[in-house]
Amino acid sequence: MNYVKGSVYFALGKFENSIVNGFDFALDSNIPAGGGASSSSALVVLAGAAIRNVNHIKFTPDELANDSALAEWFVGTRGGSMDHRTICSAQPAHAVLINYATGEASLTALPDEPFQWITFFTKPADKGREIMIEYNERAAVSRILRTGDKHILNAIRCGTNHWIH
Repeated sequence: MNYVKGSVYFALGKFENSIVNGFDFALDSNIPAGGGASSSSALVVLAGAAIRNVNHIKFTPDELANDSALAEWFVGTRGGSMDHRTICSAQPAHAVLINYATGEASLTALPDEPFQWITFFTKPADKGREIMIEYNERAAVSRILRTGDKHILNAIRCGTNHWIH
């Protein structure tokens, strides 16, 4: 239940004294753990919505998606926000189109004629310690490279850490 804790702790940090109530909920799922079906992201979003609802805190789907992506960092997964945005933007009979260049999500209607969507998960999602460390390191480096901070980049090239405060 660390995903739930991550979302609640994030909300406590963001809303501080506005969080006075907690919540209980039961979870029943047939999604296999580590199946790669975004079940952890769904838990983070659900808990984020629950803690806001019981404390009468208004939020938008975009805000909840962005906060949920950050809240999942508590568990050690420094991923993006695609799963959270999809969950928060979803509507029946529509696919979600996420444009990361503009930060916008829009809905695209699915065909009216019957179709089946089949997803195969051939390998469990490994969320072990070593995989998480490697993933988080890659995510951190890509954020540094994207910001282009010359001091940090130079420290990485030189193998120093004097830029850490």
